[in-house]
Amino acid sequence: MVNKFWGQTLRQWERQTGQQHEKIIQQRGNTRQRLPLAPGSSVLEQDQHTKTWNRTGTVVESKGNRQYLIRLQGSGRISLRTREHLRPCNAPTTFDRQGDNSQLMDEVVLLTPTPPATTTTALPWQKETTPPTMAG
Repeated sequence: MVNKFWGQTLRQWERQTGQQHEKIIQQRGNTRQRLPLAPGSSVLEQDQHTKTWNRTGTVVESKGNRQYLIRLQGSGRISLRTREHLRPCNAPTTFDRQGDNSQLMDEVVLLTPTPPATTTTALPWQKETTPPTMAG
């Protein structure tokens, strides 16, 4: 025969796990919905080591399950990435291998989000001081 204490403990555990399960479902329902990428569209690819958006490419094929085959600019290498690591951009889709690409790369860099400028202001309890100048 099972002790009443264990029955109460089991019911309490079932209630807690049910509440945790509902909370997880609510959190997963708030995930960001990203639009699918069409083949031929230009994208920025995130470097997974440095977390920077510095690679550009063109969508070659959609593989399903939010996976895309991307042809990287410059090397022409094919890369498989999920939608999470891709951003659509309006960059040019072709690069001149012999010519100067600095202007094109400047356009790509301008499309990446820039962090807000930080200002250095003194905290309320600190005095603002100007750095000493060297008189010579």
